Amino acid sequence: MPDTSGDQGFWMQNQLGNIGWVVVGALVVVVAFILAYLFFDRRTRQRILEERWELFRRMCRDRALSKEEVTHLRELQQQAVPDRPHLLVTSLNFFDGAVEAELQRIESGGRPFEERLQLANAYINIREKLFFGEAMAKTRIHSTLDLEPGQHLRIELAGKPGTFESQVLTVSDSSLTISIPTQKGVPTQLVRGDKLVAYLAVKNDGGYRFETGVASLREGRAAAAHLWHTERLERHQLRNWMRMSMEVEVRFYRIRFPEPATPGDGTPPPIPPEKYGMARHEQLFTGLIRDFSLGGVCLRSEAEFRRGQYAGVLIPIFGDDGDDPTEELEILGRVVGATPLETVRNRLYNIHVEFVPLDEVTRSLLLANMFQLQRKLGKKARS
Repeated sequence: MPDTSGDQGFWMQNQLGNIGWVVVGALVVVVAFILAYLFFDRRTRQRILEERWELFRRMCRDRALSKEEVTHLRELQQQAVPDRPHLLVTSLNFFDGAVEAELQRIESGGRPFEERLQLANAYINIREKLFFGEAMAKTRIHSTLDLEPGQHLRIELAGKPGTFESQVLTVSDSSLTISIPTQKGVPTQLVRGDKLVAYLAVKNDGGYRFETGVASLREGRAAAAHLWHTERLERHQLRNWMRMSMEVEVRFYRIRFPEPATPGDGTPPPIPPEKYGMARHEQLFTGLIRDFSLGGVCLRSEAEFRRGQYAGVLIPIFGDDGDDPTEELEILGRVVGATPLETVRNRLYNIHVEFVPLDEVTRSLLLANMFQLQRKLGKKARS
């Protein structure tokens, strides 16, 4: 009988060798797959990051951020989202949350209030440009060439009593074109060479005054006046507190004081601080905060207020946790203007309230809360 043990051993050895080569081949394939995955994953991540940075740069460019503003935004990005810079320029909620965290960080580091306010003002200006399209969110107007179409003007004309309303139509290198000034809806008569004084307010900057003359007139249905450009602008009422846009529901009171003497123009004089304790709450209203700063607030409401009256605005204050306010802080303010708005359903007013001087503790509390208002209570359509 032939001996087959040697053949079986050789066969087994060949089989084990084949299995070993199969295992080695499989390992090579797995390693190659892993390396390829890591390579393509790295390329994908790198491409995504480049796309995010390109979006970041494009938004900064399209919104005309200055070099200083881009520097502030880059510093915030390094602190908040090192690998997701696009979120800061595309999400209002994320931007507000990042700024809030940054202000809390520098406050815990013992930075003085003025330094924190200066940084907050810079972020507010960036915020307005990125998310609210504020063409006039500028740091300074140097001449009438810097004005933008749609800018509202208040006009005084030599020899004509009262003030007139107008707005900028176009700005060219040669002239500033405005609508024919009107008074109570009635256009006034202008001739070439008329002298006028124009007043304007620029958001987050202040008020301006300039004198110029009528260069020519445009007749027809869309009558207009072409004015000479000027660099002689007077700047006044410089804003220390930048205003940030929002849509937040708020409650506010009509405040009454013992009737002071009223001057000839019918506007009550300011109430001295020693009489603030004599304030009486008369009516409670609801409305929307349209913009907010440490110096005042613009309220949109059906309530009718007159210039010189007082309002007590209930500002929501948030705790350390949660999205709901823990209290309301009443801030007293004087109405400095009220503009009626005609709507389909009702008549609304933009009520501009200037806060009475606040102590630093109150201002610090408002500064710590102002970036939470829109993020936690604002209308989601703005997010």
